[in-house]
Amino acid sequence: MPDGSRPRTARVAACRPRPVTEAPLLIPDAMAAHLDDLLTDTGVIKVIEAELAHRPGPPGMPVHTVLLGLLLAIYYTGSAQLADAWRLTAFSLSPATRRRHQIPDIDPDDRHAQHALSRRFYRAFDKITTGLDVVRVDRRRRLTTAEADLHATAWDDDEPEHQRKRDLLQDIVTRLVLTPVRRARGYLAHYGGDVGIDATAIPTWARPPRLRRSTDQPLASIEITTGWPTAPATARPPSATALPSPPPPAPAT
Repeated sequence: MPDGSRPRTARVAACRPRPVTEAPLLIPDAMAAHLDDLLTDTGVIKVIEAELAHRPGPPGMPVHTVLLGLLLAIYYTGSAQLADAWRLTAFSLSPATRRRHQIPDIDPDDRHAQHALSRRFYRAFDKITTGLDVVRVDRRRRLTTAEADLHATAWDDDEPEHQRKRDLLQDIVTRLVLTPVRRARGYLAHYGGDVGIDATAIPTWARPPRLRRSTDQPLASIEITTGWPTAPATARPPSATALPSPPPPAPAT
């Protein structure tokens, strides 16, 4: 600045409190229980577990634990990154809450134990997203554009099983979106309008489509942490949902 003073943004940043320790965030049991109850009220846990019940292999980490971790990450970090979700469930919950959700205690200095627990968390999320995918995709490699286009047709064709999976995904998304709104409608008791819920598509961290260097073959892109293929014409976000207007308040007696 001409007068030697710092810009306001720099002054504000300098005044922000600094953590006095490198200890992990400790999430109160009341907040964890609040988000846990909200997740349970949606009913998506039973829906997802019923869909995955017949898949082979060990049960792995509970679906409830993984989704709770994502809710915690959204609330405390503002994003739904799996790394943040695992870190909060592993290090920020009380021992009682961890035991309730089958999260074992690990030594913060044991890198091998941390890696093993993180892999269990990631595999559980991968199990959920692959089990709910309309068409299973080999996520260990990049698809060619032709392969991605073939899978993309499953999101709009008339195959009964594809339609069932699409309806199932729509039901899960609707439950997750509408349940918090229905809980908050008490604050809107005297509001005479409707409540609109938008489902705007957002960018992800996926690598964009590119050409393979050795063959110049076009490769599509798949973002595993969102569960939605991001190749051209494959992302199909659910439609916006609107709640009817709340009934007018009863006349005072």
